[in-house]
Amino acid sequence: MLYRYELLSEVQLKHVGNFYDFCDWIDGSDTGSPDKNLKSNLQMDYPNSYNAWDLIKPSWEENHVVMNFTTPVRQTLPIFARYLPGHHYDWHCDATLMGGDEKLRSDVSTTIFLSNPDDYEGGELLIELGTEILSVKLPAGWAFSYPTGLRHKVTEVTDGVRDVALMWHQSMFRNISDREAFGRNRLMNRELSEKFSREDLQHGGSAWQLQKFVDEEHMYLIRSKAEL
Repeated sequence: MLYRYELLSEVQLKHVGNFYDFCDWIDGSDTGSPDKNLKSNLQMDYPNSYNAWDLIKPSWEENHVVMNFTTPVRQTLPIFARYLPGHHYDWHCDATLMGGDEKLRSDVSTTIFLSNPDDYEGGELLIELGTEILSVKLPAGWAFSYPTGLRHKVTEVTDGVRDVALMWHQSMFRNISDREAFGRNRLMNRELSEKFSREDLQHGGSAWQLQKFVDEEHMYLIRSKAEL
């Protein structure tokens, strides 16, 4: 349900950082919630956001955690945000529908960290998990994905600069348990292919039986649970 994973290389981070250095900024309090006290940050202008997304999109589409555990079929254009000292985002839940004229169901929220933890003080992503609060502050190039319905906040940045990219996507599976089952299935399939030879997986024996079960479960999830 909660996934942290390495997504971007040092080279990609450097190139995305160039857009942060030269873009025009939008006042983040003018977007999202009508309550301007809820949110304060800066957001990259759209022409530069499209170009920055083009740089990271290949890594997003090739990442096995993204494809197998969050299973995106459609996603929003990322919001590339900057938090300066005094900026924050108070407790809230993200909208269930995102996008312009063509709405998508926002099943999974993702934060891509573009600054290292030592670059800023504060700015932790806090996520409410029942009676517990999870604090997330990852190295630059790492991403964190979680179900969109969870309440969360970004604590006030007290020093330095916090750069992040934020995106939402509609999953192949509306139901979280189906999404997790698909991820486990794909992980087992990957482990079998790494542990056994092609001949072992195709010709009888315990490995073949395991592969048969994985293939049948995969087919069931796609045919009975997926929304394509």
